[in-house]
Amino acid sequence: MICDIAAAGFPPRSSGRILGYVALVGGDSGGSLGPEQTVDICHLNLSSLIVNALALAGITGALIYASWNFMGKRHNLLALHNLRLTLVLASILVGICEVAQHSVIIHHLGQLEAEPSNGGGHIPRPNEDAGGQGGLEDGLPEAESNKNAHHEELNYGVSMETAVMGLCSFCLGMVSIIVGAVFVRVVELKDEYGLLYITMTVQGAQCIVKWCQFEYIYGVTDSVTALSTSLTLGSSLVLAALAIADGVTLYQEVNFLGLDLGF
Repeated sequence: MICDIAAAGFPPRSSGRILGYVALVGGDSGGSLGPEQTVDICHLNLSSLIVNALALAGITGALIYASWNFMGKRHNLLALHNLRLTLVLASILVGICEVAQHSVIIHHLGQLEAEPSNGGGHIPRPNEDAGGQGGLEDGLPEAESNKNAHHEELNYGVSMETAVMGLCSFCLGMVSIIVGAVFVRVVELKDEYGLLYITMTVQGAQCIVKWCQFEYIYGVTDSVTALSTSLTLGSSLVLAALAIADGVTLYQEVNFLGLDLGF
């Protein structure tokens, strides 16, 4: 099951594999990131992945529709053209940073998986040197160690799932921004400014998901300067600015021409 984790008997939060994911929130601020918080972030990344996939599918469909059903007839730029282009470039820059961050996390988690979980691969027994007299006294420590190792594997799996879904989500989000920029250019050329409602809706939905991620990560780290907190906040603000810019553009076009929406 996606984001599944051991429900009880978590290994200590100092476990190497669970702390391997502390890099997600950045620096010492990640010290409060335990298994439960990792599961929550996993669910948020899954939601973001779904929204970005739907956004990309929707904006791609709208691009194909606008390209095939309208004839080009405009020779000047839409209002706020240059501002929107700047915001798109800023969004791509933040997206590249997010992709790079999660790529590093996945690489780091992969290195932790390749290392022996106990530093040497052999679990010592308390009475192992006493002429093999450990008997039942060895059973409980070994069983407890095996249980912790099992839970640690589950926690590692969730950490990797969270990082991979975050990486895929950011990639889809960045591609949707690029396709959205192409779509707006097509709208501009064909003078069908009413279609800007589509980009406003898509970017608004992406912004809401990003803001939810920011609020949760900020609540865990209690620091706006943590790496993931800063990137998530920046991404949500840029998406909000893009949606607002498209709304203002639509308003100015409607009022300038004094016509109904150009569907």
